Amino acid sequence: SDPRDFEDVLENLREEEACSNASRGLSASHTSAHSTFVLTPCELGIGKGLQEVADLRDLFNKLKLESKSKEERLKDLENMVAERDLGDRQVHEKVVAGEEILSMLQERLDRLN
Repeated sequence: SDPRDFEDVLENLREEEACSNASRGLSASHTSAHSTFVLTPCELGIGKGLQEVADLRDLFNKLKLESKSKEERLKDLENMVAERDLGDRQVHEKVVAGEEILSMLQERLDRLN
C-alpha cells in the first residue's frame, strides 16, 4: 500500500478524534490510546492468543495447586490408615493374649473342680 494513503487515513482519524473531543469539551490535542496506536488484525490476533495463553497458564496453576492439596490429603489419609492399622494390630494382640489367659484360667478352674 502507498505510504501516503496510510498517512491520509491516520490524518483523517486524528481529525475525527479532534472533532469528537471538541464536541465532548476536550482539547483538540487530546487523543486516546486506541486512535494513536492502531491495531492491525495480526496484532489483535496475537493479543487474543497471548490472553488465551495467560488464561491457560492460570488454569494450569490452579490445577497444580488442587493436585498438590489432594496429594497432601491423600498422604494424611494414608497416615491415618497406617496408624489405625497399627492400633488394630495392638488391640488384636491384646485380645489374643487375653483369650490365652482366660483359657489357662479355665483349665485351672476345671482341674480344681
